[in-house]
Amino acid sequence: MNQYLSEKIKNLNFLLIILIVLLHSYNIPESYLTDGYLAYIELFFSNGLTRLAVPLFFSISGYLFFMNFEMSWKGYTAKIKKRFKSLAIPFLFWSGIFALIAYFANI
Repeated sequence: MNQYLSEKIKNLNFLLIILIVLLHSYNIPESYLTDGYLAYIELFFSNGLTRLAVPLFFSISGYLFFMNFEMSWKGYTAKIKKRFKSLAIPFLFWSGIFALIAYFANI
């Protein structure tokens, strides 16, 4: 990947991170939606525009996953094994550790 594309993806990811934070800060009660146009503007940003961020993250990760990809079953399985070692094993390990901590904290 060239430097220009890398900077472009990094800047897009920064914008998407901001949209994800706005998505998680949605807390409009239903009675508030009838109070005027500001509520609808907030609804548009928090429940409309920000919903675009998660599919874009998914698309970018898919693009980066298949970049420089060897089109064969062997190439695909090698890439999956590499991702499993770098993502799934640490995730399962740390999830297990925190599950044990939560279990022993509740005894």
